[in-house]
Amino acid sequence: MLANLYELGPWRVTQSLTLQPNPGSWNRIFGLLFLDNPIGSGFSVASTLEEIPRDQNAVAKHLFAAITNFLQLDPLFKHRLIYITGESYAGKYVPAIGYYILKKNENLEASQRVNLAV
Repeated sequence: MLANLYELGPWRVTQSLTLQPNPGSWNRIFGLLFLDNPIGSGFSVASTLEEIPRDQNAVAKHLFAAITNFLQLDPLFKHRLIYITGESYAGKYVPAIGYYILKKNENLEASQRVNLAV
């Protein structure tokens, strides 16, 4: 979530703890959705220990559910290209969710697919 606060987000926190607009903010051009993952890390909360994923496929399954639920809630994004990015350990999660989306899309009707940018 540091990218949201320090790099890409609409605001920057100054040393005096005030907000100032971020001139390099990506949300001036793109719609951004930040996902804190996997469940149980960062600010996300798991209801039970069993919810915490133990492998990349489980992480990808959770991310796919989050993305598809978001697209249902905000249909304006349904036909826009979806770019999956990340930093640090997301070097594991990004390929996992990308692969998962490609495989899931093979078995979904065109209207139900995630419009992944490839």
